[in-house]
Amino acid sequence: MLSKIENEKPNKGLEQFTEEFFLDRSRDLDEMIAALGSDDLETVRKHAHRWKGFSEPYGFDHLEMLAIEIEIECARDNHLKVSELLKSVSEYLEQKKNFLNF
Repeated sequence: MLSKIENEKPNKGLEQFTEEFFLDRSRDLDEMIAALGSDDLETVRKHAHRWKGFSEPYGFDHLEMLAIEIEIECARDNHLKVSELLKSVSEYLEQKKNFLNF
């Protein structure tokens, strides 16, 4: 996935907000994991829905793709797949963090 991360770039003018965007998504992920543990797929779905609308402009293209999948799996009530996807989000954010040297 690193080659994909290397190609992800924020839109012009949003570069200065990349770290803040990353930190906000990390907090969202923690909330999503806790919500999944409480069987609250609606909270998970709401976060994913927001992500799919604005991740790409900030240079988090793969996160947007994962968000689309999460939203679909929440609608299907597929807890196992949502859990797997949240793990993928965690791995992606860790790789993104390392790539951006946060």
